[in-house]
Amino acid sequence: MILNLTGLLGLLFLFLPSVALGEGAVIWWETGMVKLRAENGGPAGDPVPKNADLCQGDKCLKGGVRIAAAQNEFEPFQIFIAAPAGAGLKNVDVTLSDLADEKGSRRISSNLPGDMMVYRQYYVQIDKPTTPEAKKGAWPDALIPKVDEYVGERRWYPKENRPAFPFDVPPGRKQGIWIDVYVRPDTPPGLYAGSATVTVDEKREAVIPIQLTVRPFRLPSTSSLRNAYAVGITELGRGHDWDAPGSSKSGFISDDRTNELVCLYTKALLVHRLSNETAVWPPPRWDKSRGKMKWIFPEGQTSCQEKYPEFLNGINSLPGGKLKGARLTSIRLRDGYGFNNLERYDPSKLIPDYYTEYAAYFKQNDWLDRLFDYTRDEPRFTFQRSTKRRECWRLEESAERPDTDWDKIRRRSLFLHEHAPGLKVLVTTDRPSAERCFERLFNDKEAKKYIDLWVVGIKRMHGKPDSDTFNKNLRPVYDDAFIGPGQELWWYHACGSHGCGDEPEKGWPTVMIDFPAIHTRVFEWLTYAYRISGELYYETVFQYPASYKMAKGSEAKMPDRNPFDDVYYFGGNGDGILFYPGRPDQVGGKKHIPIESIRLKLTREGYEDYEYLKLVEAKKGRPWVETEILPLLRENEKTPLTVYQWNRQPERLLEAREKLAAALQ
Repeated sequence: MILNLTGLLGLLFLFLPSVALGEGAVIWWETGMVKLRAENGGPAGDPVPKNADLCQGDKCLKGGVRIAAAQNEFEPFQIFIAAPAGAGLKNVDVTLSDLADEKGSRRISSNLPGDMMVYRQYYVQIDKPTTPEAKKGAWPDALIPKVDEYVGERRWYPKENRPAFPFDVPPGRKQGIWIDVYVRPDTPPGLYAGSATVTVDEKREAVIPIQLTVRPFRLPSTSSLRNAYAVGITELGRGHDWDAPGSSKSGFISDDRTNELVCLYTKALLVHRLSNETAVWPPPRWDKSRGKMKWIFPEGQTSCQEKYPEFLNGINSLPGGKLKGARLTSIRLRDGYGFNNLERYDPSKLIPDYYTEYAAYFKQNDWLDRLFDYTRDEPRFTFQRSTKRRECWRLEESAERPDTDWDKIRRRSLFLHEHAPGLKVLVTTDRPSAERCFERLFNDKEAKKYIDLWVVGIKRMHGKPDSDTFNKNLRPVYDDAFIGPGQELWWYHACGSHGCGDEPEKGWPTVMIDFPAIHTRVFEWLTYAYRISGELYYETVFQYPASYKMAKGSEAKMPDRNPFDDVYYFGGNGDGILFYPGRPDQVGGKKHIPIESIRLKLTREGYEDYEYLKLVEAKKGRPWVETEILPLLRENEKTPLTVYQWNRQPERLLEAREKLAAALQ
């Protein structure tokens, strides 16, 4: 425990006379907008916050937890338990009561798993910060449930070989507990009260009052903001089944097993208001003998049975029955080809009827408007020193004109537009790059006709003034004359937000672990501000084990990486990973589950903020939102709100959210 808070703790004595300086646990609560490293001080830690609502006995300095949520919304809060420097804490537990209305007739149940979920934060040791803005230390990220809501099993804390609760807190460290509260859509508005009890070695240390205000409006189950978050099929197998008997090198066992994992992760994303773009499994196959498509739906009995048709139609079987009717907002065409398979871009190798039937099946089921072909990722348009300009391929790789990324886009786009009408062609690129390369390579000034989903990197949507080509706000170039009927403008952030391990970047939103929470949650506010209709994130399980080696002196396989130990990739801590593999040998139980991260929760919070923005826009108009709400996120009165200039104080975002809620009441 950090003891330089004498004034604050002295004030505590006025309310809680049993507290003794330098002894026992220090307990307080925070909103979901705080991330605190495990150490209680020093350059690799965070002290007890000076404004903390410290709790002991049955009181808290500031009254305890105060949260609010709409109907059909999640709202998190955190409880922290810090041990003094001289002694650790043993057998610490956190339990919740129901939250009851003022008459006691309506309740939000505390039964686990259920509407209130309790997680113990797992700390990832960061020794190499992502950028100079980030910090070293043990950062919280993976969330280990007390009882999981996928199969209802009690889970263990990685490396402790025992249940996650109760737990010990080492001397001079803290343990964070993340609590999610879900308000069902039929919950009457009003005030609900309950408590959280913290015990140490079976002795009650604090009963923290909880007050939840249920607001008189409802959020939709399906996100109003289209999105596509990938869950790599190979990564799933390697992360969960790399050592399973009979598994292949990629961890593949069977279509039934892969579908079970895809189902679990699709549910995990949907319950966080996100869409698994890779939900089609296995890819439909062409029956040569019959000249017809063969749609394959595994029928084996597994812990998760739903397939992509159910997720597209709307599902009522998300964990705990939450977000009833939630459905995917987008889904990727899966035809068995990867980006690097050249046949994918050769119309003579493709079967036209396969794609025609693909699109027809999705149209018949009213899904076609959500189907896209991820045609190419970040086609080359890079600066070349020899020509002192950006080029459409790397000249050092080929002096003569090669078969460029843009050639591949053009061929596949023409083929799909002809044979699969209505299927959207998605490319992660931008208008300046596409127009210059299509004109240089093909003398074609109509690049827009080849791409239906323009997914632009945030640094190319609005670059900083010291950038070369993308040095201003380019959002205006994607006007209605360019983004025509049937086309959409999305964006994404990637390793460029932190520099990809090269020259570090600063100021951009990011999902890296070693950044404050607002760096993740603010992104959907910026999406709204820039009038973007969708978001893409390239991978949520990318850092699951990628390859294997043989243990020395043994024939046993070993993974090359364990995300619970290290998540550094592409120059960032947490790039491409929002889940952790919930293997029984890591987190106990008998069944595999996805382990969610704090950053996934923060992304969900951003999507719920977006719903507030859209509801208020429908009621009061977008100009009101732009003049009354968005300025609250500006760095200062003189600096405009941009994707790299926004207020880092979480209180400002929460203030804006409260003002939105007031407008809806």
